[in-house]
Amino acid sequence: LLKKFLIVIALSTLAGHAALRLYSPLRQHIPEFLGIYAALCLLSMATAFWLKAHAHSLESLSAREHAALPWLILGFAALFRLVLLWGPPILSTDVYRYAWDGRVQLAGINPYIFAPSSPELASLRTSWHGFINNPQLSTIYPPVAQWVFRLAASVSPTVLAQKAAFVFFDLLTICLLIRFLSLRGQSAA
Repeated sequence: LLKKFLIVIALSTLAGHAALRLYSPLRQHIPEFLGIYAALCLLSMATAFWLKAHAHSLESLSAREHAALPWLILGFAALFRLVLLWGPPILSTDVYRYAWDGRVQLAGINPYIFAPSSPELASLRTSWHGFINNPQLSTIYPPVAQWVFRLAASVSPTVLAQKAAFVFFDLLTICLLIRFLSLRGQSAA
């Protein structure tokens, strides 16, 4: 029952994330976004309550099944993120600024000095330059964020590379939480 429930929840959530792609950019489809988001939140809450009510089901899993469950959860978490990785940003255009800042740094220029609209940076402009928010202002992001932007841009100076970097950090956080729970003797699931 638990396995079937988790698969149904995962597939439903995946369908919800895929539906978000249909309404991109979401800023132009606020009612649809709120509806899908509300459905995903309700699904998440229902899952949490169901799992709490059926905690004994976790105890009935074999050791092998129990060990595999966190990795199944991580796999679905990765899948949900991959659905949204490709394609244009759906809520915020900040990722264009991240890519721009990384690109500027790769050119050896300090992103705190020049704004994206500065004539000094005209040679760095790309096809997505027009999507950068507040192009008349230099960057507001702190140094550690700038380091991440530059690192991602060194792999590929694209919006996709920036999005992939943050997906990586997000999944790394989940892995660290799984490890932390197991070190505390708690179920990583």
